[in-house]
Amino acid sequence: MAPILGERTDLRSVAMPIVAAGDQRWPVAAMLRPLLDAAIHWMRGGLPLDTLKIVAHGDTQVREATEVFALARSAAAADTAAAQTDEDFDVFLSYAREDSALVDDLAQRLRHKAPAIRIFLDRKNINVGTAWQPEIFESLDRCRKVVALFSPDYLASKVCKEEFNIAWARSRDCDREILFPIYLFTAKLPTYMSYRAYFDCREGDAARLEGACDALLAALAPGL
Repeated sequence: MAPILGERTDLRSVAMPIVAAGDQRWPVAAMLRPLLDAAIHWMRGGLPLDTLKIVAHGDTQVREATEVFALARSAAAADTAAAQTDEDFDVFLSYAREDSALVDDLAQRLRHKAPAIRIFLDRKNINVGTAWQPEIFESLDRCRKVVALFSPDYLASKVCKEEFNIAWARSRDCDREILFPIYLFTAKLPTYMSYRAYFDCREGDAARLEGACDALLAALAPGL
């Protein structure tokens, strides 16, 4: 769904069946658990959906599904609480200096919508005279989401690509989506960036940036 939803701003709710639990006779619990795990992973990662409805047919399926949902809800709440323990920032903005004007606008939009949001923006958060690179890398480990703003200048920056790779490594280590890519200006993206779900806001499209802000805040909602 990621490629379709990345191009649609009007589609916020999707319904699907519990696959293979009908004529193929797989237990509801066996199929629903991986479906929920995948849905939580991608929606936390910024997939632009407000609601994913998973349809159960018949009272038996409903009872089994309700039990699985209850366990998943408890596990997700525990994961969110644990993940926030050592995190000082909600958002780390990873961007090229040449794109500063749009990045400042993005930060203002986020603060307008969520005044309590904690944003790491290197020009604002690093004290003059300190060793900037270690502080940036440490801050990458203390944020909930890394917003990577793709552009030609981003791809030309060694530091930007290091920030992206650190966030990617964190995602793999903690099994939680840290990266939230926004495609800001047209560029020849490398495969390891282009295959990820991203928000297409080329060429700095204001309406799409507004939608990306809403999706980011929705992904951060449990802690804001």
